[in-house]
Amino acid sequence: MVVRPSFRPPRRVCIAPCDVASYYSGLREGLAAAGVKTWFFSFLYNPYARYRPGSDATWLERAVHRAASVRIPGPAGISNFLRQLLLLPLRVAALAAGLLCCDVFVLGFAMSFFRCRELPLLRLFRKRLIFVLNGSDSRPAWMSGLYTLGPDAPCVDAIVRETRRQLAILGRIERYADEIVCHPLSAQFLQRPFVNHLQIGHPFASAPHEAGQMQPRRPGPLRIVHAPTRPLQKGSAVFRREIARLNVLGIETDYRELTDLPNGEVLRAVADADLVLDELYSDIPLAGLGTESASLGTAVVVGGYGSEAIATHLPASGMPHTHYVVPDKVPALIENMIRDQALRSRTAAENLAFVHEHWSSVAVAKKFLRIITGDFPPDWRSDPAAVTYWQGWGSPEESVLAACAAIIARHGASALGIAHNPSLEREILSRIGDSPYR
Repeated sequence: MVVRPSFRPPRRVCIAPCDVASYYSGLREGLAAAGVKTWFFSFLYNPYARYRPGSDATWLERAVHRAASVRIPGPAGISNFLRQLLLLPLRVAALAAGLLCCDVFVLGFAMSFFRCRELPLLRLFRKRLIFVLNGSDSRPAWMSGLYTLGPDAPCVDAIVRETRRQLAILGRIERYADEIVCHPLSAQFLQRPFVNHLQIGHPFASAPHEAGQMQPRRPGPLRIVHAPTRPLQKGSAVFRREIARLNVLGIETDYRELTDLPNGEVLRAVADADLVLDELYSDIPLAGLGTESASLGTAVVVGGYGSEAIATHLPASGMPHTHYVVPDKVPALIENMIRDQALRSRTAAENLAFVHEHWSSVAVAKKFLRIITGDFPPDWRSDPAAVTYWQGWGSPEESVLAACAAIIARHGASALGIAHNPSLEREILSRIGDSPYR
């Protein structure tokens, strides 16, 4: 059974206000290839972004990209403040142009042109509004390694304040959005049914011009690449230890750890690698780097507690996840991948076939158009009440439990912000009761 379409195909789509892991530039590319006029405005500076306005971009898209990319010397906080001042009139212009010329808005990362304050205006103008959530915007802060790991991790009160901010923004989004796309294992804060991200996929855009001349893999020791944007949360120390252990055993490798490099250089390294080590605590089998590695035919290893919970949320097409295991099993998988060339080849081939068939920018755009028109199967939806995954992203599970216990001790269980999901709350409380963190 298919939902009866309630909206016409769009005349023009406006995508804003950021580009997380090239998701939105990939979607723009796919919609354009599908013949849909699309505007893309990314107001956030991202030194790793691959998107560059093409010949079909409007002057306003070019102006936004240029202003967002400008480098302003000085402390990061002041530089960002000045950049946002520079972008303010462009935000106004882009929103006004979208209201006049676009009938669909796709907004990402729980953000908009003006911190979701203009959502009632979009409703007033009868715009179709699709929100895409990318993980850190919809999972609780206490489920994120950004808040639970390292000497710079925020205090308990700061985590609670961030939790309340998240809930307020998501409540506003749920009130005004026509549809929400979210990964099930990071949907703990949602209260209404959403479109399962795994049904839609991560649209990978074509490689940028500077990465276009990909060289074939060269002979020599096995080439391994790890490109962490956040080494602590990505588990880089564990990857280094495992590579060092294997070197001691006489297994020679050429291990490269890439940080603070443009996306084009990372892609060239990935294309030249035999194996990519993505991250240790992922809640999804193929995130940004994993998808790029798969699209280039390079085997990838991903660790995450989600590998045990994800089966109940997979689409009918499934997902190749022989490379996706719980963190404790990652060292053994790395060794197997290094020793077993056939396993690497099989993993790479499975991932390559999957992403090109189901997650190419065009394939995802076609599915996205079904969301826009309302013409999609009911089983694309997920119920957040069925989400009981609690280990989050970027953190060992004991750190998540310690953060929860500290929050409960100081502010009570309600401060976790998951009273709307009794099953998840009971799971957390039970785990804490059985742990040394109570």
